[in-house]
Amino acid sequence: MASAEFQEVDTYQLLGFSARETEVTWRKQWDDYHEQTFLLRNDAGIIKPLSTDTTVWNSVFDVNGSAYPKVPRKAPNSDPLDLTSRRDTELWMSVRELESALVANDIRAKCAIVALTKFVHPTSLGNFWPKPDHPQTVDPAWRIIGFDVSDDVMQSGLTDCGYDAEEKPNLVARFASKLNAYHLFDTIDDACEFRDVADERSPGHAPFFVYGLWLVSGTL
Repeated sequence: MASAEFQEVDTYQLLGFSARETEVTWRKQWDDYHEQTFLLRNDAGIIKPLSTDTTVWNSVFDVNGSAYPKVPRKAPNSDPLDLTSRRDTELWMSVRELESALVANDIRAKCAIVALTKFVHPTSLGNFWPKPDHPQTVDPAWRIIGFDVSDDVMQSGLTDCGYDAEEKPNLVARFASKLNAYHLFDTIDDACEFRDVADERSPGHAPFFVYGLWLVSGTL
């Protein structure tokens, strides 16, 4: 598990919460082509590539072709949940609301609840994204999983913007050793360094941002 000093959280803006699947074996998900094209590390030390990007690390509600079928969202009273406030990234604004939906769908044990944060300069906090309903700040009890580099809709520049054969060796030499067992950066400095590279190599998705993934509950 990546480490982070909690005093740094004044530079993390909490964006919301997501329930991600924990039952799919990544080696069965990723074929050789996708490993070679989208990963800078694919050695035996990788437990599973995780990401802000739900095409890399699926939402438990949207898993297809896995050990359990796609699960419809429903509130505890069986009325459909209003998802209009979820944004394109489908972040939940309340852990309690998310927990209720997971219990109602009988999938609470099949996932981990993660909090997503955005690394920003302290003077700009609160200027670009509304705070969640509950909780509104990072809890010291949450464990940092690592840092991803993604665009404004959380498509990952680290694991979802393919590397061509010409550029990849240099990027592997520069960044692979800085990635943890979840194919995420352990430090903000390393993530910021890669962010600058991502802005240059994928201008169509720029600007990229550094996002933190925090384990709220469940196991990976």
